[in-house]
Amino acid sequence: MSDIHRYDRHPPEFEEWSRQGRALSWSRLLAVAVVLALIVCLNLYFLSPGVQRRVDYVFLRAQTALKRLQPHDLYVPTPALLTLDAQPTAMPDEPTPTVMPCPTLTPAPTSTAVPTPTPTSLPASMQLETECHEPQRWNNCGPATLAMALCFYGWAEDQYTVAEATKPDKNDKNVSPREMVAYTRSLGDMYAVMGYATDIRVLKLLLSNGFPAIVETWFIPEPGDEMGHYRLLTGYDDASQQFTTQDSYSGANQLLSYAEMDPYWKVFNRVYVVVCEANRAQELTDLLQAALDPGTVHREALSAALAEIAADPGDRYAWFNAGTNYVALERYEEAVMAYDQARMLKLPWRMLWYQFGPFEAYLRVGRYQDVIDLANANLKVADNLEESYYYRALARRALGDEGGAREDLQKALQTNSLFREAAEALAE
Repeated sequence: MSDIHRYDRHPPEFEEWSRQGRALSWSRLLAVAVVLALIVCLNLYFLSPGVQRRVDYVFLRAQTALKRLQPHDLYVPTPALLTLDAQPTAMPDEPTPTVMPCPTLTPAPTSTAVPTPTPTSLPASMQLETECHEPQRWNNCGPATLAMALCFYGWAEDQYTVAEATKPDKNDKNVSPREMVAYTRSLGDMYAVMGYATDIRVLKLLLSNGFPAIVETWFIPEPGDEMGHYRLLTGYDDASQQFTTQDSYSGANQLLSYAEMDPYWKVFNRVYVVVCEANRAQELTDLLQAALDPGTVHREALSAALAEIAADPGDRYAWFNAGTNYVALERYEEAVMAYDQARMLKLPWRMLWYQFGPFEAYLRVGRYQDVIDLANANLKVADNLEESYYYRALARRALGDEGGAREDLQKALQTNSLFREAAEALAE
């Protein structure tokens, strides 16, 4: 019996062996894990650029998903002072004020040739043939759409080439129309213009003359989730009342009705971008004529916005567009009044990710805290919006906070090292 009971328990030396064995097993597992991690890292390093980008975008999606889990306001902050009893000012008859030139763009080529008159009638339909559709990667709507437009003329690069030059931070939320134009012109053999319209006729004019057009519109995958989105228009048909679009998100040759597109396009003051070969630049500028004159186009766009306000005083986007056009015409007090109205009518929370007129207007009239509040609301949910850092820096500097202004300008340049205005402000 005593011998049997002796082995009911493990002998001490067995327990010691067991502890050593478990320690050895964990060491082996750790070593295997380190080796596997090293193999994965080496594979990722030597993967093709395309696969590496896909891996990168997985992490970007995860970062964005985590950011969106944080609570945030559903609307742009409203102003402290209510101005809902204000009325828009009608267009005056005095000469058009001087419009500030965009410092990032070079002038359009000039010519002594007589401009070609705009046709009074357009074809009932036009379809431009293209096989240049490219699905966008994460936050790459702008680069993908511009790459498709350039591809129409035989450009051989892709959205990643555009993205590297326009949004060095892969999680940057926005490539603006001005950045698209500046990049296209930097290519040397390509040319681009941006403009604003009052209706879809200018888009049909461009298409009927062989120029695809990029438009910036709202995209609403689900209620309360409005975001900016570019579409390349390559055709139209009056019989079906539809545009043909190359959509980096939805697919090639998507049909979009005139009635559906215009309200989404209107959110961005009906902006468009057209690219072409440099040797067709004069043809394009002659075709558009007055549509490329800033004073003329913004006066017409303002008149359209005021008409929409008269028809529906609760139209928040018409009020916003009125503000944008007042800014372009250097009528800042009226711009502030229009933007106040738009904000009181609850602008979607991403609105100022893409359009910066309110920042400019509030700075001009000395409402620096509004600038800071609006920038803070943006940066609370997206910390890589270089324009928000830039305008907050200007407001902070105006209030005497030189350290805060410098920090914001540095962050703007960390997000986009190509942001020349921020670099110049920091150098001061």
